Amino acid sequence: SPMRPVVTEIDAHSTRDTELIYANLKVETMKMRCLIDTGSMVSIVRKDVADTFRKELKPYKGGAVISATGNKFNILGEVELSIYLNDYFNDRIVVYALVVENFSFEVLLGNDFNRIAGVSIDCANRSVSFRNIGCYSQAAKPYENNFSSDEEIANETRKRCGVRNETRISKLNKGKSSKLQKGTCRKTAKNDFTEST
Repeated sequence: SPMRPVVTEIDAHSTRDTELIYANLKVETMKMRCLIDTGSMVSIVRKDVADTFRKELKPYKGGAVISATGNKFNILGEVELSIYLNDYFNDRIVVYALVVENFSFEVLLGNDFNRIAGVSIDCANRSVSFRNIGCYSQAAKPYENNFSSDEEIANETRKRCGVRNETRISKLNKGKSSKLQKGTCRKTAKNDFTEST
């Protein structure tokens, strides 16, 4: 049988809500509390939230999306969303989120997002790490830092890489076949997903 996207279905009024995994991320222009769902193959945005972004709603041509409890979601379409992992424009992940009318969460980020962002979850320390954040020399200043939130993204994610020149790169790669782009490196971002009520 063909694979069908499966989404974990959770009651919004659950008393076990503190066990859910959230990350405070900038979605388009708004700081939002996003559910990180490692059991979902797709990302979902609630219709009222998608409407605030004023993005084109494209027709959904995929198969049925079924919750873990067997309920079928009524997909209204899909929308392209930019998810910013920190304040820098280059640390952006683009996902095509499915738009649904009646959904318990504003934004659910599924494994389509999790794979690209390199999401790693540490339940014991209640933190989410993003391993696939590129660090580019041209991103020397924050993208837009005018949003407010009760919770802030950890400061350790805001360090930027120094720019390496071509000579330094060629010395580092002497005798190696791997290629590095000028001024690039990798870093890990950690976000606190603890809840404030």
